[in-house]
Amino acid sequence: SCRPQLLIADEPTTALDVTIQAQILRLLRDLQKQFDISVILITHNLGVVAQTCDRLAVLYAGRVAEIGTTKDIFNNPQHPYTRGLMNAIPKPGSRGKKMAAIPGTVPSNPGVVTGCPFAPRCEFVFDRCHSETPALIKVNEIHQSACFLVNQ
Repeated sequence: SCRPQLLIADEPTTALDVTIQAQILRLLRDLQKQFDISVILITHNLGVVAQTCDRLAVLYAGRVAEIGTTKDIFNNPQHPYTRGLMNAIPKPGSRGKKMAAIPGTVPSNPGVVTGCPFAPRCEFVFDRCHSETPALIKVNEIHQSACFLVNQ
């Protein structure tokens, strides 16, 4: 069909300077409005997410760790991985200070992980995390997180 309902943009702004990045994001918004389509933006750039996305899904090791409105997730991250990502964003006035980082490494074969794939890196891990894979748990009407600590 020549009238797609969905545009998937996979890392469209990676390695671009801010001027070209802004042009690409403007083009995506214009296409979305002009053709009344949905856009899935795949990116590691949380700044781009904050300024362009209505909803956000945070993935870790191929699984959805958290999903909801961008505003709700930025204001109230529930999954430890999402919190780690948010804490790693450089803050104004932090020049010269050590940047926050998530310890450990991503599993090399996440498809065979038993339990929560983030458990080996999680500061809040407990026994259940190693044996059970958490489903998405409702935080509120617009937000879910795959963490046993939700609503605890």
